[in-house]
Amino acid sequence: FSRKNIFGYKFVAFSSLAIAVFGFLVWGHHLFVASQSVYAGMIFSFLSFAVAIPSAIKVFNWTATLYKSSISYDTPMLYALGFIGLFTIGGMTGLFVASLATDVHLSDTYFVVAHFHYVLIGGALFPLFGAFYFWFPKWTGRMYSEVMGQISFWLLLIGFNVTFFPMHILGLKGMTRRIYTYQEFLGWGTLNLIATIGAVIIVAGMAVFAVNLFMSLKTGALAGANPWGADTLEWATTSPPPPYNFVDTPVVTSREGLWGYGDEIPVVTGLHTDRPEVLITSTMTTEPAYKNELPTPTWAPLVMAIIIAGMLAAAIITPWGVPIGSTLLLLPFYLWAWPDKAQHQRNLREQGKQDRKAEAA
Repeated sequence: FSRKNIFGYKFVAFSSLAIAVFGFLVWGHHLFVASQSVYAGMIFSFLSFAVAIPSAIKVFNWTATLYKSSISYDTPMLYALGFIGLFTIGGMTGLFVASLATDVHLSDTYFVVAHFHYVLIGGALFPLFGAFYFWFPKWTGRMYSEVMGQISFWLLLIGFNVTFFPMHILGLKGMTRRIYTYQEFLGWGTLNLIATIGAVIIVAGMAVFAVNLFMSLKTGALAGANPWGADTLEWATTSPPPPYNFVDTPVVTSREGLWGYGDEIPVVTGLHTDRPEVLITSTMTTEPAYKNELPTPTWAPLVMAIIIAGMLAAAIITPWGVPIGSTLLLLPFYLWAWPDKAQHQRNLREQGKQDRKAEAA
């Protein structure tokens, strides 16, 4: 929506990896006021501050991508911009609770609730909404109402900030988490009333979103293959895509996707459209190597998930839950994972034909 490739691609990619690594190492910041040693607290405090560095790199790179670009303010882009703003606020407030000195006073208060929701909703829910609007035309073949989409965004953005920003102040005033009532003289009433009004606005935004969804599924304008002029390969097929995705599979030649192809997209022909088949490419050069027939659709993964959920629930009550559940998992796992011999033979014959053609050429 900015009509530019991401600024500093490698920095964004490695920052994502750094956040993943640091994310496994900061759990001790939840225990600053518990029986954790001061020295362990210092280490976890340092790591909690350190995770802000790759996060800031990504924010600066996203902002640099927007600089001098041709921005189209469609609903998915609004959610992306809202994400950057809210996530930045959540990250900055996280620095306060990463500090040992301030966390002693802020721990278990509404300040933590506010910080958590700015990271969780600003960092996860807003991107999910943006992704929903972005790919809605692809999986339905219809466009949503842009007017209702933008109304829903502004209601959610305003409602979210009205709900959760006052909680920072409530936390500084000493309001603790997990209470449902309090004395009037504490002075928390007005801010809680404002937060409640914000929650009502959020519900209104969700209602507009739901109405937009169901109306657009029936009456939305036909989307076409690529209504956004996007660069990723899923927009090179119809909306919604056929079961086999592409009649002729595009060959990836550039990180820029469709924008880097020029006038003609290079493709590989010959994949079947009557059964699931994928193109296997070389790891380093992405050059086509051979075709591979995939297993047919199966209920086995869903059955396994249900058995695992039941096993974990039963394990709370009886130690027999795990061995019984593990035994029950064997059958669907066998049906799912064991190779189909007939399919394997077809793959071998197909590969032999390709080898003979290559030798003849």
